[in-house]
Amino acid sequence: MRVLDVGCGHGDVTLLAADYVGPSGEVVGLDNAEAAVEATRARFAAMANVEIIRADLAGVTFERPFDLVVGRAVLGYLEDPVAALRALRGCVRAGGVVAFQEWDLDGVPSQAHAPLYYRSARLAAEALRRAGFRTELGLDLSSMFEQAGLPGPQLGADTPIGRADGHLFQVLAETIRSLLPAIERFGLATAAEVQVDTLAVRLRDEARGSGRPVLGQPLIRAYARMPAA
Repeated sequence: MRVLDVGCGHGDVTLLAADYVGPSGEVVGLDNAEAAVEATRARFAAMANVEIIRADLAGVTFERPFDLVVGRAVLGYLEDPVAALRALRGCVRAGGVVAFQEWDLDGVPSQAHAPLYYRSARLAAEALRRAGFRTELGLDLSSMFEQAGLPGPQLGADTPIGRADGHLFQVLAETIRSLLPAIERFGLATAAEVQVDTLAVRLRDEARGSGRPVLGQPLIRAYARMPAA
């Protein structure tokens, strides 16, 4: 199979795709961030069947079509994700598949046993929303596929579940650390109120004290098979 990983970043999905297709397959990772592309090229330097290219989706073309085009948590960063999907439609062979995953960051459920987790997740989502990120994009995947001229997709969702000994709390705490300048700039909270250096520990303590796991924001998946020739 020939696979295109859109917005490959540092190549985690690219690596999964390369493992999936095996040495007889081919994977192309695409990103427009120079630093990410250089780091990912170095990561895959020893893998002859992986190519990492730097390009914008709007103008990229390929000599041969792909059997599968995938993207994970990338459309929310684009000014016009429908136009991007429309451009990618021409990169997929007849009978090939387009598959994307995007977060619904507004979809974290309220959980009485985990108020700190709920407030923290909502804080991160609000900071991203005010910064211009489409936090509910996962729920828009179906309509965006159709607007882009793709077949109506099959849909599903994956929701991370955090235990006291899991990594979900560290991920949330580090996300908030990276967003702290925006959180303060938008007047959502102060650094003293967030206490980010101890946040992961307090989130774990909360889960340990309640004896119940917490539900994170869902990751919505959509995939569609192109019509056969």
